[in-house]
Amino acid sequence: MDPTRRSFVAASIAAALPAAAGAGPAARLIEPKKAEVMTFEDLFHLTPKDAERVVGAAKVKQMQSALQDFTAALAYKAPVHAKWKESLRDGGTTTYEGDGYTLVVSKSLTALEAKEGGTIDGYDYGPSLHFADTGGGPYVSRVTFYPREVLKKLLE
Repeated sequence: MDPTRRSFVAASIAAALPAAAGAGPAARLIEPKKAEVMTFEDLFHLTPKDAERVVGAAKVKQMQSALQDFTAALAYKAPVHAKWKESLRDGGTTTYEGDGYTLVVSKSLTALEAKEGGTIDGYDYGPSLHFADTGGGPYVSRVTFYPREVLKKLLE
């Protein structure tokens, strides 16, 4: 997201958040960060060449596809390789199946308790990457809380 849009998003979201009773002016939101970009080494802590020596070229190709899909999800975009499997009615969590992996993009409704009994409505949002041939692990996850208006703007 370009810096001008990030500033617009932050300003519009801050204006949408009401001030807590007796707490002074409305909360000021921090500008959304640029989407995280991960390399093969960041995600797997191996070089592709080292991984190929251990698990073979076919598995490294799967890992590279998984990395591209995970990075797309971090950028609030649909996966490039994995195909839609199912969506949940929890706010929008979606599961995608790739060759040798599953990508779950969580979007679960939640709220943070605020002072004086108020709440900040939002979502736990982000990707989790699971490898099919490992019986439940390893996996990588970058799920975090976003106020509703912040995530809405990022997903536009």
